[in-house]
Amino acid sequence: MIKVSSSKAVTVEIDGKDYQIDDDGSYRDLLICLTNPDPDVRFPDEMFAVDPSIQEAELIEVGARYSEFFKAYSRRRDAKLDSGATAIQQGILACESAVESLNRDDKEDAELPVS
Repeated sequence: MIKVSSSKAVTVEIDGKDYQIDDDGSYRDLLICLTNPDPDVRFPDEMFAVDPSIQEAELIEVGARYSEFFKAYSRRRDAKLDSGATAIQQGILACESAVESLNRDDKEDAELPVS
């Protein structure tokens, strides 16, 4: 959830942990969280919803800009991870096929008479 204080300080809450954009250490931790290379870690759009308790239009606008940014990033991240997983899977299948082919050739060569 995206929270915006009256002083326009932005906080991103992910899995119960708050990350403050204007605090260097907290922002670094947020970046580490969001750039996790584990394809099983996903950040659904709902995670970046603007806090519905915000009433001031200007603060809602600030929250909405951050919300859209993080949603777009998360979608690009998911697409990259999905395409990488597909490429890795295709590579694994190609290697397995090549090994099977080599094993067949070795068996066929072993059956040929030696002259």
